[in-house]
Amino acid sequence: MKNVFALLILLFIALTSNADINEKVRSSDVEYSHADSLYYSQNYSEALDYYIKAMKLAEKENNSEIYLACVGYIANIYSNFGDNLHCRFYLEKGYKGAVRANNNDLKSSFLINLIRIYCDLGDVEKANKYFKILKETPPDNYKDSWSYYLLYDEAKILFVEKKYKEAINAHKRALKFAKDNNMGHLNEMYQENEIANIYVFLKDYDNSLKWGKLCEERALKEKNTELLVNSYNVLYTTYANLGDKDNEKKYRHYYTSMKDSLYNIDSFFESSFKLQEYEKNRYESLYTNLFIKIAIVIVIIIIILVSVLYYKKNYRTSKKNENEALLLNDEQIEDLFIKIDKLINDMKYVFDPDFSLQMLADEIQSNTKYVSWVINKKYQHNFKYLLNKKRIEEACKMLEDDEICKSYTIQSIYEKIGYKNATSFIRAFKKIVGTTPAEYRKSKQK
Repeated sequence: MKNVFALLILLFIALTSNADINEKVRSSDVEYSHADSLYYSQNYSEALDYYIKAMKLAEKENNSEIYLACVGYIANIYSNFGDNLHCRFYLEKGYKGAVRANNNDLKSSFLINLIRIYCDLGDVEKANKYFKILKETPPDNYKDSWSYYLLYDEAKILFVEKKYKEAINAHKRALKFAKDNNMGHLNEMYQENEIANIYVFLKDYDNSLKWGKLCEERALKEKNTELLVNSYNVLYTTYANLGDKDNEKKYRHYYTSMKDSLYNIDSFFESSFKLQEYEKNRYESLYTNLFIKIAIVIVIIIIILVSVLYYKKNYRTSKKNENEALLLNDEQIEDLFIKIDKLINDMKYVFDPDFSLQMLADEIQSNTKYVSWVINKKYQHNFKYLLNKKRIEEACKMLEDDEICKSYTIQSIYEKIGYKNATSFIRAFKKIVGTTPAEYRKSKQK
């Protein structure tokens, strides 16, 4: 389900390679080929490294097809690791490049994936906007695939619009289209997995069990690890809700162990930082030294102005909070602190991804100004730092427990303690502990 771009770009490269067969093989082609072999062996973290290398070389060699193909695959890898924001960034970048190149095949490929990522982000307005453009942008080649993905994206949009039965029917139409047009087992399996996921979401566990077993059987037969991981997720969730403890335990083990081997988060994070560094250097190189100096001066001026405004605003806010705090006597401050301390040590609240200063204030029937003032006074830290500290302390306990480490992936741990993505978790962990989660776990195993 996350390899849509991979399938489309593979078709595009196959169509363009014959035209270039007599050209001298370029370095970017070699690195791209190596990246592809890693990607299709599902070694995503290492593949990301080689796509970055190929993208850099393609830019130097003015190899626009390979450059845009790398952008597409990088977006896809970010999607595989659940980083939808970076995925969106590279899809938008790739689509703009395809428009500049006036390449209808690549335009439709990026549009198909932009619709999917905006659905995943819950932005149905943007998804519908790009869906309208997609319907008006048929590719020059692979017309059957384009028709199939129109049905696929329609189903994704219907789901975000909460039209769940219509979404299931749309996925079934896409499944039938794939079968009728001999589009291969993988395109059929995507729809079967999407249907299984919707039934889990709807808590229709009889149907989710039926479709989940079908997905498992097909993924095992086709040796597709990504879809097998999804089928195990469907099945362990289903069995958990059906009260079948033995099968829940079995499939949870299958899911966590296979997902951990498929997605190496620490390696991906390192490669991602390399990519961000490349992007930073690339954009800087677009300007002359003169413009860079002017930009630096402008930035410094802006920073100074913003800092002054920020200081003034904070100073006024601080004074206001202090004045309001003076309205509280010592007994009231201590009472408020006891209530805050009780909740900030209650993991039910700490592990809630949406836990906020406002929520804390509401729970103890106070306001954010008083609560913030007491936190800063008593803990010598603001609410955000304090919340991260509590979560990371719990993460450390889990990483030190051998039994938990065997059953939980890094992703399972950060989701359990309240983080929505690996980037936020690793950044907070490194700030609090001074090292990454993987390095911390290794140090405790010695």
